[in-house]
Formats: sequence, C-alpha cells, structure tokens
Amino acid sequence: MSAIRDYVQQAFGTFTGLFALQVAANPEKIAVICGEAGLSYRELDARADRMAGALQRGGVTPGGAGAILAARS
Repeated sequence: MSAIRDYVQQAFGTFTGLFALQVAANPEKIAVICGEAGLSYRELDARADRMAGALQRGGVTPGGAGAILAARS
C-alpha cells in the first residue's frame, strides 16, 4: 500500500494540497452530502480549519495522533 501512496503523493501532492486546489477551483460546489444537508468545498474547508485549530489547542502536534468523538449518524 505504501508504494501506491508514494506514487499518488509524488504525482499529485498531498491530500491537503489536492483539497486546497479543489476548494480554490470549486468553492461553491457541493463536497459532501449527509441526508438532506450538503456542504460546499468552502464550507467543508472552514469546518476542517476549525477542527484542526481545536486539535492544536488540545495539544495535538503535526504528525501526532488525536481522537475525535462524534455522535453516530
């Protein structure tokens, strides 16, 4: 699996980088849908930034592990 991951990363960049490109190219396009609700790439990016900030304030460092507790949907 690591060979595939390495190839994709070399050819296309990191997931974070690819996501940033998609946000820039299609900010209002729907990125995810859950039931009747959807989030645009811009909205999903903003939520991901808030989650990353909360994890960092909680002491999670780059490359470190963190846990997220969420209700089942």
